[in-house]
Order: sequence, then structure tokens, then C-alpha cells
Amino acid sequence: MKLPTIRQNTPAPAAPVEPLSPLEITATQTINDRAHALVMQEVAYGLDKNGKSAWLFMLWVWLTFTLLMIFIWFDDIKAPGLQNSLNSQQIISIISSAVPLVLISLAYVLWSRFAMRRKHWKYRRHLRRLGETQPQTLTFRFDGEGITTTTRDDMAQLQPWHDGVSLREDGQWLSFVAYLHELCIIIPKRDLNPQQIEAVKDWNEKRIAGGLPEDRAVTQALAGQEIACSEEFTSSRDDLIATMMEVGNSRAWRRQRAESFVTFGIGFCFLVPLIYLIGWGMDVDRLPFAIALPIFLEMFATTFWKPALVWLLVLAGFLALYPLLRRWGARYYADQALAKGLGRSTVFIGENGIWDNGSAIRMFIPWAAMHACRITPDHIFLTIRLGAVLAYPKRIFPGDRLAAIEALFNERAGRTAKGEEDVR
Repeated sequence: MKLPTIRQNTPAPAAPVEPLSPLEITATQTINDRAHALVMQEVAYGLDKNGKSAWLFMLWVWLTFTLLMIFIWFDDIKAPGLQNSLNSQQIISIISSAVPLVLISLAYVLWSRFAMRRKHWKYRRHLRRLGETQPQTLTFRFDGEGITTTTRDDMAQLQPWHDGVSLREDGQWLSFVAYLHELCIIIPKRDLNPQQIEAVKDWNEKRIAGGLPEDRAVTQALAGQEIACSEEFTSSRDDLIATMMEVGNSRAWRRQRAESFVTFGIGFCFLVPLIYLIGWGMDVDRLPFAIALPIFLEMFATTFWKPALVWLLVLAGFLALYPLLRRWGARYYADQALAKGLGRSTVFIGENGIWDNGSAIRMFIPWAAMHACRITPDHIFLTIRLGAVLAYPKRIFPGDRLAAIEALFNERAGRTAKGEEDVR
């Protein structure tokens, strides 16, 4: 008896992947492109909900409204039944309560549809406060190690390839988004031809095939002659919290918070008068304007100031608690970053700048590319492009060299090759 033959489906050998040659493209980033980079950073933070938050919010609002109506009319409905309980006046009352809620719901949904435009507008204003308004030419190099971005002041940043790096193609940009503590690389498509766009996509699909390049773009040699070198370290939770607090303490963010609080304060003061004005406009039996205007102005001194004072007290309480809320947000960011894994870093200080050799990001920062430096008892904070802040704990530097390192940063950070202060 012949036994049946069992054939195993052996997979065909994979076709050899041709190694990719390094790709270099040059593009000009405008203020709109930089604003989009900051928006993509929010995506990396996990704040991109794709409109779900608006619909969930309205779902809870309508659920609360329904439960409130049931609570108010429950006794009237329970005994005689729904058809015999509500008279026309009560139905009109419910409808009149629901109509404003419908209008608010529609307005909120329309408002949420333009969330991306509002974010771009917010970050454009922020970049103007930072002085980041001029177009800047960047060079993007794709190789088997990652994506290297080089700016006009020779600052070079390498984003290594890993599973967390993803490509998003929008209408105007090719965006590489990674973990929240890593780079968001924005390449405007207007400066690229179709072949370059396809080459970038091809590199994203076959990123490992390129292999490690022989001539790496970001090396210790860029920093020049050694002045000092840190020990290998990993940022702690307190270091990350301090970094986020330093970002929020910048002059641009303080000005934005002040403008927001003043706007809210003025809006709260005129909220009740606006409601009265809308009610007067909707009243079919309203008083003539010539009679209503003096009464309306008199109510500012007798009626309107009381709710305005309450709202201002609420705003003052929020201002008092705002530092705690900021610190809570910084702790949330720190926990998220630690959960993703930061890797270890070494800081090399040279004549030309600093070389940050990290497993997550490797970068060379010339002295002129450091827009500001602030030294605290525990950290050295460096502000670079787009308002980003690098925090180096003092514990990583040799104790006998720490005073000289602080003096060097105070002298060189934010200075051009001619010794002029960077005013950007």
C-alpha cells in the first residue's frame, strides 16, 4: 500500500534586496512648515484624536441632557404615561431647551473640524514670538543609519531608524513622526520633484536595506578639539520634568499665556451682557433701541459687574493653580517618555560645539545654534531651534571641571563665530 505524499509549502527564497544608495535632498522650510512640525509633535505626544474627542464630548452632553430631562419630568410621566402626561407647553419647554443645545452641538462640531488650522495659527504666532520667521534651507540625508537633518548654521541631527518611526503624507508635507522625545522631520513637497518624493517613500519602505554608511553624517569630529566629556547617562524623571518646565518658562510661552488669560478675562466680563443682548434681539416684544440702550448701560453698574467679578475670581483661582497644572502635565510627559525608553547618552564638548551621542537621537549643536543658555543648581538648559530645550544634569560632568564648563556655556552659547550674540 502506497502512503500518501505530504507536501510542505516551503516559502520561496526572498529576492535579494538591492542596497540603497544614500539620498540627499534640499528643501526650504517656511514658518508654515515649522508650525506643522510642532503640530506633528503633538501627534507624537498622543494628542491626535482624529476628531473622536469632539464626538465623545457631544455624546456625553446629550446623554446628560436626556438624563436631566428624565429627572425633571419623571413624576409627570410615570403615573399617566408619556402620551397623556406632557402638555403642549411642557413639550415646547423641552424643545426650547434642546434647540440651543443643537446649535451649540453643531457649532462645536464645526469648530472641531478646523482644529488643525487653529493649531497651525497658534504655532505660527508662537514662532513669531521666537523670531523663527525667515525661510531656512535644510538638507535631509537618508541612509541606512537614519535621517540626518542639517540646518544653515551647521547643526546636524540624526533620527535613527526604528519601528516607531512612521511616515505620514499630507497634502503639502512628508512627515516622519517618531516617539514623543524624538524628532519630527517635516519635508515640504513643493520643493521636491516626483522622483524625489518616490525616493523618500522607497527609503521608508526599505530603510534597513541601505546598511550602515561608511561616512556617517554626525560624528564626534564635528565638535572639534575636546574640552570636556560627560559620563554615560540616562535622563531621570526629574530631569524630564525640569525640561518641560523650562520650555514653558520661555518668554514666548509666557507671553502667550498672558494674552490667553487677558482674553478670557475680558470675555468673562462681557459674557452676561452678551446673553442679555441676544435675549433682547430675540424678543419679539423688545423695547426700542433708544429706550433699551440707556437701561443696558445702567445695568453695567448695577447687575453685570457681579457675575463678571465671580468669573474673574474663578480665573484668579485658576491662575493660582496653573503652576500645579503645568507640573502635572510635565510629569505626564516624563512618564510617557520613560515608558517609550530614552536610551543612554554621552555629551562631548568641543571647540566648535557639543556632540550629543545618544541611542535615541545623535546630534551636533554648534555654539551659534544655541539660542539661549540657563544654568540652575542642578541642570544646564540649552534652547535651540523651534524653542526646543536640551537639559543636561550637572551630575554627568566631572566635578573638578564643572565651574569651567558653566563658564564656557555662559560665554559661548548663542554666540556667532564673530562673538556676536544671537538675537533670533
